[in-house]
Amino acid sequence: MRNFKGAVIRNPSFYFRSCISWGLISGPLFRYFPQGFIYDVQGMSCFYETNDQIYKEIAWQNTKVFNEASKIISPAGHIQIGEIGNMPCCDNEPEGIKDVAEMNIELSKYDWDAHETSWDFRTNELVLIRNSFLEEEQLTTNFKLSLLVEEYQGIWEQRFMQLHANEEDLNRQFIEIYGLQDELIPDIPPEEITILQKGEISFEDGTGLGENDPYLVIHNRKMVWHHDVIMKQLISYLVGCYMGRYSVDKPGLIIASQGEDLNCLGLDVEGLCSSFNNTLAIDDDGIIPFIQEPDFFADDMTECIQLAIRKLFGEANYYENLKYINDTLGCELREYLFKDFYADHVQMYSKRPIYWLFSSKMGDKKKKGYFKALVYMHRIENDTLSKLHADYVHPYLEKVEMQLKEAEDETTRDDLSTTQRNKALKRADELKDKVREVSAYEQQLVEMASHRLTIDLDDGVKTNYPKFYPLVEPIKGLESNEE
Repeated sequence: MRNFKGAVIRNPSFYFRSCISWGLISGPLFRYFPQGFIYDVQGMSCFYETNDQIYKEIAWQNTKVFNEASKIISPAGHIQIGEIGNMPCCDNEPEGIKDVAEMNIELSKYDWDAHETSWDFRTNELVLIRNSFLEEEQLTTNFKLSLLVEEYQGIWEQRFMQLHANEEDLNRQFIEIYGLQDELIPDIPPEEITILQKGEISFEDGTGLGENDPYLVIHNRKMVWHHDVIMKQLISYLVGCYMGRYSVDKPGLIIASQGEDLNCLGLDVEGLCSSFNNTLAIDDDGIIPFIQEPDFFADDMTECIQLAIRKLFGEANYYENLKYINDTLGCELREYLFKDFYADHVQMYSKRPIYWLFSSKMGDKKKKGYFKALVYMHRIENDTLSKLHADYVHPYLEKVEMQLKEAEDETTRDDLSTTQRNKALKRADELKDKVREVSAYEQQLVEMASHRLTIDLDDGVKTNYPKFYPLVEPIKGLESNEE
């Protein structure tokens, strides 16, 4: 930064210290930042001598009383450093305020770290619950996903209720300290409690709900769980396990840097374990096909996910668990993976995906995208495109061409009825279209493979992804460099 011409460096002695931070535009919403971050005008910060002081102040700053006072200091709602300096401090602090604030931070961090996009993500929540049951020997090795989801809901409803109660209690205490009972109420709408807000829950009017209603009721609002989101998070995690990013045997990241491969897993180095169990076998090349047809590839993603369900949750409930997944998704697992998984992945990673979808559609909306394969960007090497061609696209095309020949032979049979002949002709036409599309994709792939393309992770997705156009699924905002 010092060597960058025009860089403005102010108060560097405060860089990377723990602090309270808030946004200039978003209003007085204060968050705890641990060590390791730098502030700027869009993310200003207050610093204190100890973390205890931080906890006390952030509890006060997130109350309704402080919010009302901030409107007097800054009616426009843009709280800057000067306004913070003019705000009242937490002098008349309620007893135990530090502990409540610390608990709230911890609960919020639990939620943040339960999602893949957190730096500190360790494992999927359903897998974590399954592992805890195994350790406590409370259950056999057979699990029903529906029961694990119920356990998951119970854990997180309790955390949500605790965080909600804590926030309202802080409001109540400060309202009483400043004698504002006639002006303010401590109640907080449940949707303002920000945990579980990545699609797992929503709220509806709870009017008419009975005491035994299966959902949680808060202030006449109904917490509705979206089980499809919970299942999609599990599927995404299992995809990551096969890619080598995660493992059910070891929490945290496994392969997440260029140059790491399967050989790294046997080394006793920092971050990796020499006794690595590898319950779900990591794909050998970080390339996994997503196709509509079963039994084409040994590492077909649908079959990999099904194997994971069998291994992790047991043989006895295997078919019941698959049905639960299909019912929750609203479609067959294979259909979800082929049609919708990548859109969900791109959204999860804010248009900076870590798994890249290579598709024979080649950006043409008129094409079907018959062949699809997911490639883990952290495992892309200069021969990845060659492997994609030799091990996946070419074998796939050969099988489809064989199917086409069989279909064409079928149309010439004399013993077919008119209905059967029309059906055979339709299938032959579909296979011809498939051969045309994948053949064109193969030609483009061979040409680009000859350049032995590679990437530098430090350049980021925005720079690297367009290098592989038109082979990869287009993402709005990541246009080709040639456009």
